[in-house]
Amino acid sequence: MTTMSDVPAESGAADREGTAPAVVTAVNRYAQQPGRVAVLDAAGAHDYRWLADAAGRVARVVGDRYAGRPVHLGITRRPDAVFVAAVLGCLQAGLTTSVLEPDDPVAPEFLGVSAVLDDLDALVSADPAPAGAGTADSAPAPGDDWAPGDDWAASAVDLRADDRFAVLSGAPGHWVSALCSALSAGAALLVEAPDLAAGPNLAGWLRDSGATVVFTTTPVVRALTAHAPQGHLPALRYAFVDNAGGLLGHDVEALRQVAPGARCVGTYRTDQTGRPRAVYAVPDDWAADDAPLRLPLGTAGTDLLLLNARDRVAGLGEIGEMCLGSYRTGDLARRWPDGTLEFAGLAGTDPSADPAETTAALLDLPQVRDALVTELIDDDGEPVLAGYIVGAELGPDSAAVRRALSLRLPEHLVPAVLHTLDALPLTPAGDYDWDALPSDTESAAETYVAPRTPLEADLAGILQELLKAERVGVFDTFFELGGFSLLATQLATRIRESFGTEVSLRDIFEAPTVDGLAQLIVRRQVEGAHDLEALLNEIERSDSGPASGPGPG
Repeated sequence: MTTMSDVPAESGAADREGTAPAVVTAVNRYAQQPGRVAVLDAAGAHDYRWLADAAGRVARVVGDRYAGRPVHLGITRRPDAVFVAAVLGCLQAGLTTSVLEPDDPVAPEFLGVSAVLDDLDALVSADPAPAGAGTADSAPAPGDDWAPGDDWAASAVDLRADDRFAVLSGAPGHWVSALCSALSAGAALLVEAPDLAAGPNLAGWLRDSGATVVFTTTPVVRALTAHAPQGHLPALRYAFVDNAGGLLGHDVEALRQVAPGARCVGTYRTDQTGRPRAVYAVPDDWAADDAPLRLPLGTAGTDLLLLNARDRVAGLGEIGEMCLGSYRTGDLARRWPDGTLEFAGLAGTDPSADPAETTAALLDLPQVRDALVTELIDDDGEPVLAGYIVGAELGPDSAAVRRALSLRLPEHLVPAVLHTLDALPLTPAGDYDWDALPSDTESAAETYVAPRTPLEADLAGILQELLKAERVGVFDTFFELGGFSLLATQLATRIRESFGTEVSLRDIFEAPTVDGLAQLIVRRQVEGAHDLEALLNEIERSDSGPASGPGPG
């Protein structure tokens, strides 16, 4: 749900007053320029004059309908210009309004909505307002001078009148933010977009639509970059990405590969009016190798406080919880000397065990398109690090993924459980749906698979004896079963004695399963057979050559 409502006084409402009038003033001003396109939908282009007239009608009708009554209106998002006019009209009327996602399973009344506007078409086509009642025919009033700086996004980056704004998100505030920023800049708003779960189709639509500015989420960025070739989005200039701590340097680098001219702007907790609580525009000279693991949250307004465990303002570098007035967000952060906030985890977690490091390592693997890492509780009540990965080339054996992680991460950051999925589940808002992830602490790769060949059976027996394990499956990992360096040395000795094949500790580290070791042994034996055959051929050629020695005298 995207919400536009009055912000409580302790949340800095004074800083946000005038947001709606500013965009309305801008729309009325641009309406004086005939043919200037405001909204693009399946029916075609709608200019600012049409939008100003339609919004004025909506404002007049809903203003009269709910005059003197406390009301929280809901407007279900539609991919057409009528929806935009309805939202703008409610802004103009000064009514508390929420944009509802069509697939949101939460009932509107549980979101604070007291009435849902379901007659948008009738509202937009209502009788024209009297002259001077806020339509395109009414010139801006004295004192209504407006500049792009009145919009937060225009203040952060260089938005232009020839931009095309798209929204690939249902995140709170994104539709409001995009609507206000696009219309404030005199640009065009694209309202018809593919489903967020469209995957490969998202990048194609973004390219074909000519979008230059997109408001989106981290999961959508990963879907775009996973399916689009390098340089696929040359027109994209800005990507405003919702960042509650999950936006990684890897994501920024991947976006730059797909859209070389795009600048990523992280937005933290966009509020009801479409304004983020903190903003971080990635610098042009930003480099992933030198950047922190997570993208910073950015600098925040005075309404966002960082409080330590004693409920005092946290000092520089001290971890505290971010609070909006009396509301605790549950997000931990630290403040840098320049005022930038860095996400440090969630309240109640250990900031030193950051799963983002594991997520980043998974995303760096070429066969992984998307990944999530979280902590589960196993049947014994113990915490277990679980990973969820997406990739067409990933099979049921996660040993190769774990081996790659083991080369880069300390043991406690390598997931004990890895689930390979076709796609990570998303909420209607375009965020990851953590509740829909498999919660079992045994992945498909960890299901016991018995030895399939005599060689695998012999190897499993050796590992079972060394590890004192009840049984060892072909995909069970030596180190996860309790193996360590000394036992690895003994394993190498036993393999040499049993199979006549030399393996090093590095070999065991890189192929720590029965399946991997069996393949390695067979490969070495074949290579050895070829070497032996070559040697025998050389000896045979030598024996069949001309006899040596003195000739007849």
